[in-house]
Amino acid sequence: MNFLPRILLLLSSVFIQPQGAQGRQSFEDRPLYTEVNPGDDTILLCRIFEKSRNSDCIWQKDGKPIRMQPGKYEWDGIKESGDCSLRLIGADIEYDDGMWECQVSPSTYDANDALSSNPARLIVRVPPSDPRIYYDDQYLTSEPSIHIPAGRPVRVRCESRNGNPPPALRWFIEEEEIPGSSQTNETGNSRLFNAISNVELILSKDDNQKNLKCVAFHEAYSRKMREIRVQMDVLYAPIVTLEKNRNASELEALVDDVSFRCLTDANPPASVYWRKAGGESRYPSTEYLTFEPVRQGDEGTYFCMAQNDIGSSDELSISFEVLYPPRNMEIAPSSRSIDLRIGSSATFHCSADGNPNPEIEWNQRILTEEEGEQIFSRGNGHSFDLNNASYKDQGEWSCAAFNAIKGQERKIHGSYFDVNMVGSPEIRFPLDSLSFTGGFDASIKALFCSDPKQEELRWIWGSLELFEGQRHGRFYVPPIERKMRDCYETELVIEDALAEDSRIYYLMIRNEENSIRTGIRISISEPFSLSAVLGAGISGLILLILLSCIVILLLRKRNTPLCKVNSRTERPKVYSQGASTDNLHEYIERSVPDLSSNVITVTSLPPPSTNITVQKPPLPPQKKVIPCLKTPPNVQYADIHFRKKYSYLTPKKATPGHFINFNGLPHPSTVTFQSGRQADV
Repeated sequence: MNFLPRILLLLSSVFIQPQGAQGRQSFEDRPLYTEVNPGDDTILLCRIFEKSRNSDCIWQKDGKPIRMQPGKYEWDGIKESGDCSLRLIGADIEYDDGMWECQVSPSTYDANDALSSNPARLIVRVPPSDPRIYYDDQYLTSEPSIHIPAGRPVRVRCESRNGNPPPALRWFIEEEEIPGSSQTNETGNSRLFNAISNVELILSKDDNQKNLKCVAFHEAYSRKMREIRVQMDVLYAPIVTLEKNRNASELEALVDDVSFRCLTDANPPASVYWRKAGGESRYPSTEYLTFEPVRQGDEGTYFCMAQNDIGSSDELSISFEVLYPPRNMEIAPSSRSIDLRIGSSATFHCSADGNPNPEIEWNQRILTEEEGEQIFSRGNGHSFDLNNASYKDQGEWSCAAFNAIKGQERKIHGSYFDVNMVGSPEIRFPLDSLSFTGGFDASIKALFCSDPKQEELRWIWGSLELFEGQRHGRFYVPPIERKMRDCYETELVIEDALAEDSRIYYLMIRNEENSIRTGIRISISEPFSLSAVLGAGISGLILLILLSCIVILLLRKRNTPLCKVNSRTERPKVYSQGASTDNLHEYIERSVPDLSSNVITVTSLPPPSTNITVQKPPLPPQKKVIPCLKTPPNVQYADIHFRKKYSYLTPKKATPGHFINFNGLPHPSTVTFQSGRQADV
């Protein structure tokens, strides 16, 4: 401590202050609240500003003055300089704990500068007892846990006794402090205090098995704090969740297994109950609901709930469908055969069980003479309205029910019932009008149906009419042909049709019910012009001749080496390279140098024929008999072009009846040429 300023102040007051002058002493430091551990020393501060040298320092405890005593109460500073602080040695709660005041006497009897501080509390600390937790006025320290219901407010108390000063009590759940606690301190015996803290708790299931702590903070504790903790067993009603072991959206009856689990979160443990919607009966108390396999009647909504001593859970539901293919089909009419009048109406019904709900398809089966059995789809729906019935509706009818399970169609067919049409005949032409080309036969066909069978059939045009099987000039009605049940085809043939045959032709059919007459317009165009046909033919012929000439020229210019093709097992082949017949002998000699191996005879016969004979005598297998142009293997043909007139061969243009025989080839042939045309063989 720096005493120099205080010493100067004291000297100035001694040598400068006149005798009997008025002082202005005041408190510079007052005694404050102080705590001290038993047996420890402490200082109670009291400093005076401008203290008079005639003033005395006095200390009081609990309103009574104390006497300075070495080893117990001593001055801590130089009181003459204004430091009246008291050193308290070996604090003892019996003597030292209390309210302390620092007083200063006036500088003179008539001075008004006496001082007295406010009482300052000196506490001699005493460590309190360890804290204890009480619940329902029961001391819980010895219990392993406390049972507290969730969601309900409960009060818990903590006490720490016989402490000085009273400890500060605070509440924690694990390491999180609980706000809102209240503490009261009660005075006990021998200046000791009891600290009591109360807190209201509203716990949730998340607090289950957590630690509740009461912590007492006191400076006299060796570690400044002590705590007591208990584990909370939070009791709460069940909470349930549902689990399933597979996707329950596509469960097929008698195929798939499924299991549901009702998971519970409860304290104490709860019992699980299942029930099915539409009934109050409960299934056994198990968290699993299993179907192995599912059946058609198992589908529906199921509820699960749990119950314990605290309460019951909400009910949770799960729904699933059981899929199965169509079954139990019912068809109306139930009779195997029904008769319908032409133009009447009827309604057919078809139903089937299934999940998903089956769709219904209506089918008609018809047996025709040409194509056999045919099945036509006529519509969809559980009901089929047949309006204005006609012969096209005749046949066997049935319905099919189908649905889809796991992406695969499942389908069943009902039994057929026969629909027989009765009434007036019907006539059906393929078109309203037909067109034909003159000069050719025109065939007009019509399909008609009649039940009962027709009694009369006539084709009528103008003033003429023909019955089945009759002919009139170029007009002819063949016998009718049966196409299907009660349906036939009739035909009117116009041979070498002419343009003047264009008109409307009527077909009249009568049965015992009624008669019907229907017409069709026939148009016959003029035949193609003969000059146009000839012109097109001549143009094509000229083009063909030009192409042939080009090919021949290309072959002449081409010096293709001859190949060796014949052996003992092959027959000779004769080819012509387009040589003109005036050098035929030269060509033969050039082509067949070994004339002893082959005999080629050209014989002139009386017109109009010429024979060319190729003969092959027996030869060794290795003998090459005839060279040839390179051709595909095993191709045998002869090609002779007539270009000029020769006395010993056919003329340039063959005449009717000319023929050429190729004797010795595998397949001798006779070729007939058209008069006036180029002949190619």
